Amino acid sequence: MIYIGNAKQVLKLICKDFISVNHYMSYRSVKKGKFNMVMAYKPKTTKDFEKSFGEYVKQEIKKQGWIKPPKDKFINLDTVFYFPRVDMDAQNFFKSLSDILTSSGVWEDDNIVLEKVHRIYYDSENPRIELNVTVSDHIGIFDNQEDYKNFINTYCNNCKKGNKIGQKGGCSIYKKILESRIIDDIEINFNTGEKKCLKFKQK
Repeated sequence: MIYIGNAKQVLKLICKDFISVNHYMSYRSVKKGKFNMVMAYKPKTTKDFEKSFGEYVKQEIKKQGWIKPPKDKFINLDTVFYFPRVDMDAQNFFKSLSDILTSSGVWEDDNIVLEKVHRIYYDSENPRIELNVTVSDHIGIFDNQEDYKNFINTYCNNCKKGNKIGQKGGCSIYKKILESRIIDDIEINFNTGEKKCLKFKQK
């Protein structure tokens, strides 16, 4: 079954008191037998941030009616940063944000998140990160539902192999491209977006 996300479903969040990856973890030396080892741990500021922002996210999920997409769907995380200082790097904040959004139930796993920074502003009076979470239009290697349907109607529906996943006689190529895998059997023109199956066999 192909999941087509609801284009109107948007989860809008505002994050304050955000923590960069540089301060997300702390380290201390621990003696183990004759050796000293470095152990990572979360400081109190990190734990407090995770708790407060995590509770807020869960409340917003319920309030806004956000439905967690299946684990095979890509997720758009669109952000606008309002930093208190000009020497801050937006890329340093996605780790903590993604971990909390994952544990709060926004998505299944952050390995399918497409992060994008749209703008960076500086606001010392009200620093924050504004986030919009949406389900991506991508379906495997396809840009959107129309791209997917054009390929299926041109190749899979007219091919001797068929496109049944996990069934005898089904096509392994179909399964791989739905997993967003780039394979030699599929030719992709990255300028036009056109995709061709090089193993196509007419029925």
